Amino acid sequence: MPSPEKIAVSVEPFPGLATMTAWWTGLEPRAAHNFYLTWHWIGALLAEAAIQPRVAVARAGGRIVGLGLLPAGEERRHRGLLKLGKVYLNETGDPEQDINCIEYNGFLVDAALGEAVERAMLRHVALGDPATVGLPAWDEFRFGGVPVRYRELAAETGLRLHLVGERPTARVDLAAIRASGKGYLDWLSSNTRYQARRAMKLYRERGPLALDVAATVEEAYAFLDGMATLHQPYWIARGSRGAFGYPFLVAFHKRVIATALPMGEVELLRIRVGDEPIGFLYNFVHRGWVGTYLSGFTYEEDSKLKPGYVAYTLCVERHLGLDTQVVDFLAGENRYKMSLGRRAEDIVHFDLQRPRLKLRVEDAARVIRNRYLRKDTATTPEPA
Repeated sequence: MPSPEKIAVSVEPFPGLATMTAWWTGLEPRAAHNFYLTWHWIGALLAEAAIQPRVAVARAGGRIVGLGLLPAGEERRHRGLLKLGKVYLNETGDPEQDINCIEYNGFLVDAALGEAVERAMLRHVALGDPATVGLPAWDEFRFGGVPVRYRELAAETGLRLHLVGERPTARVDLAAIRASGKGYLDWLSSNTRYQARRAMKLYRERGPLALDVAATVEEAYAFLDGMATLHQPYWIARGSRGAFGYPFLVAFHKRVIATALPMGEVELLRIRVGDEPIGFLYNFVHRGWVGTYLSGFTYEEDSKLKPGYVAYTLCVERHLGLDTQVVDFLAGENRYKMSLGRRAEDIVHFDLQRPRLKLRVEDAARVIRNRYLRKDTATTPEPA
């Protein structure tokens, strides 16, 4: 394996889908990465978004050791008054498409060189003159859904880093539970354990609890449709479009399921009481890791019936019987994630900003606004 000093990074035009497929799938077996950086996700993004972005390529010793998609576009903020050139890592820049919410994002890199490749690629795309590097002129470079360590790597460039968002993840360590000799529910707090067991008892009074696993792509699509019928009313009632209100998201994940399910890299689960579904789960499965991506549940007036707790309990118990090491509830502040799992690493979204007067003005205005809001909050009396 060549030394880090031998890593050469370039930004290249999109080489065509066949070549891109060969590059990505050729590097994947050598990379330590998450499901979001598999070809299932990346290939579906390229196909459904119909984009041909520039590609960051790192080479060493005559072979590819790092890859990243670099779509570019324009963003307008503050009612169109601020126009910015932007580059994105493995996202499109279109909110209707990035609603897929990539997590554990980053450059796909050869695990033998690891952070050295990430650092070389990040410095090349961030610090090089865009015209020389091969990128359009940009003001901000978006790193969306990356592990928190990417913030530290980005800080090394000396460019200003604007934090857009940071959210915790929550996980269930199945290896630790197996080693304890106890069950999943015993690993939870007494309150969560009590609520889950009570809900399961109440459901079983209606009929047997069962968990079904979609065996074919066609069955998985049927489970996805069933999930939509439960997911949408819940979120629409709360003023949201719901995940299935985004046509791109649905088409994207049908493509993901078509390629990944036959390889055992996604699973769709149906949880039912007798013949009546009370929940559906759509999970990613990758190298002993399971990510609980999307769900839909039947909610009833009786708050003691907790279909989410029951569904995830059955899901975790299923994976305790397999070779899964971690069930990851992914990023979010949702209370159930921390109740059913334990806090793990944060996922961050940030922009690297080039030195621009318009961005300094925006930042100054943001500081003034936040100061005013804090002052206003401090002086507003509590309601009687």
